[in-house]
Amino acid sequence: HFFSVSSNALIFIYWSFVPASYKKVALAVEHEVKENMTDEKFAEEVEMHGHTSPRGAVLRLFIDHQTHHRGQMTVLLRQAGLPVPGVMGPTKEDREKA
Repeated sequence: HFFSVSSNALIFIYWSFVPASYKKVALAVEHEVKENMTDEKFAEEVEMHGHTSPRGAVLRLFIDHQTHHRGQMTVLLRQAGLPVPGVMGPTKEDREKA
């Protein structure tokens, strides 16, 4: 069965969990990279989708991919007239307020 949720409830759920969860994961990844990665490990060849690439190139691909989706989310939130969280630093709206 499908159930109905108001847009206000969805906005509340989003703002209650998504930005904090994103920051928590980003900080954990940053910590792991700083503590455990070396230039040699970044240069190591790893398999991804049946091909080998340097680990650093794979990490860069992941960063680019999440940045792409972050941009999509930003556009959709602005089109809906909703505030954009400053997950990756201040937003345009945050800078305009300052």
